[in-house]
Amino acid sequence: MADRIHLHDAEVLLYYTRPTGSLLVAGCLRGGVDALMAAGILYVAGGTAYWAAEGSFPDILWFISAFVLCLAGFSWAKYRQWARCSLSVTTERIMLDTPKGFSHVSSRTVKWPQFQESSVSSGGPLAVFWRSKTLCLRYGSSDAEVVLTFPSLRHAKDLKHYLDKADTLIRKNQIAELKPFVEKPRGQRDTPEA
Repeated sequence: MADRIHLHDAEVLLYYTRPTGSLLVAGCLRGGVDALMAAGILYVAGGTAYWAAEGSFPDILWFISAFVLCLAGFSWAKYRQWARCSLSVTTERIMLDTPKGFSHVSSRTVKWPQFQESSVSSGGPLAVFWRSKTLCLRYGSSDAEVVLTFPSLRHAKDLKHYLDKADTLIRKNQIAELKPFVEKPRGQRDTPEA
């Protein structure tokens, strides 16, 4: 997926990631609730037409079939959103592709001169099992600040510190000293690979 990123001349990719599975599971659970409501509407609407034609309401098997089809459709849509969600950090910018709505994924770019700070917040109840958190980025001018969030990152706190360090080095024009972020437990990131 990182090969889909179009880098500028002399721009170096420092980090690329996708959200953990907690975002997909939460989306599928919400999709299950939506599928239940959609199947109920289809059952009542279709059952009314069936009742008018046949004189009886369709059995519960029709409702279960409608629920399974709706659940498959909603789950597929949530998977597509999750699969297109990504965070990329380069020497020139931070790019976020995040789900916004049923089938829309919002693409935002924060250039380093606009970057102000980053923070980490709780990732929700399912994120506890994946040990993930939400990364928040504040950018813009001192008058107009915008906050972007990227959900469900495994090493969100470490990435927050990395972004702060990268911001400092880029502002001092010391880009050559900037190493790519490695997703490993603290203390194992700078060890040479065998």
